[in-house]
Amino acid sequence: MNERSTGTVAWFDPEKSYGFITTHAGASLFVHRRALGDGRRWLVEGEEVSFVVVRGMKGDEANDVLVTSALPPTPRIRAYEQREAGGYSSERSFERRDRFGSARPSQPGQRREWSNGPRERNRTFTGNAPTGVLNARVDYIDPQGRFMFVALSDNHGDAYVHSTLFNHVSNRVQVGDTVRVSVSASDRGLRANSLEF
Repeated sequence: MNERSTGTVAWFDPEKSYGFITTHAGASLFVHRRALGDGRRWLVEGEEVSFVVVRGMKGDEANDVLVTSALPPTPRIRAYEQREAGGYSSERSFERRDRFGSARPSQPGQRREWSNGPRERNRTFTGNAPTGVLNARVDYIDPQGRFMFVALSDNHGDAYVHSTLFNHVSNRVQVGDTVRVSVSASDRGLRANSLEF
């Protein structure tokens, strides 16, 4: 039986089905989805893993990869899972919207107002940028985790949020979460200047 080694996930792209693991000795190993154990379909950057090193066509690779210290999925992985499952329309998300206080009722089978699918553009902002810190709800997360949109309270429309404002908590952000933002007007609409969870 091959000896098991340990390392940390450097990165993994669920859509491309591969990534790299950095061994505790400092080597970089290719890992493909088919090499993941325990029925896993992806890995999260920073997870601790154990694996067997095998010789692949282009060098050493990780095989029989088992996660020893799991981390929550990133927004990119959650978006991937939602697309694989056919979209974001769970009753959990609808309950969150009810608590926020401005969700419209929906009929069975009707598309939800807040989704991580293609963005609806029926809340376009016109006028001056609102001042102060506003309550908002996460409306859309880019599958690559580069940006998201939040819907502002009091019918102020939505605002673009660049990943630099949420990278530090990206593994915890979900569509439907309530946040607080300050915004300013840009040539493409409202843009968040600050973001609090």
